[in-house]
Amino acid sequence: MAWSDNLVPVYAVANRLGVSVAFLNLARKSGYRPPCIRNGDGVMYHWPSVEQWAENRELVEPVKLQRALQLVDRARVLLEEQNQRIERLRASQRSIGGSRRSIADAERMQAAFRSTLANLERHVRRISAR
Repeated sequence: MAWSDNLVPVYAVANRLGVSVAFLNLARKSGYRPPCIRNGDGVMYHWPSVEQWAENRELVEPVKLQRALQLVDRARVLLEEQNQRIERLRASQRSIGGSRRSIADAERMQAAFRSTLANLERHVRRISAR
């Protein structure tokens, strides 16, 4: 079997890898792509090379998941610290008439932490589902 017998078009690679053609097109432009060959106006992929690229790519996913989980843990710690800060500000406001503005600022930051944490958790679920 010749090397050219293993060439497959972009839609077949997308189907076999379970990704979209758009993903492969973007990946090709960014350099994060399986090896490909320009064929006139189109692109062809050498399937054994694509399989090897996909295996190497899977090694990256656990690292991404581990990093995302670390970020989730850190965001939870920051959110808890912010909750404690708000409680301290509220207590000082009650005892000595502290600034309401500082509490409002802290609550805005708390909302930002919550939003970031929710985004990170969604990201972790996406990575874990792969």
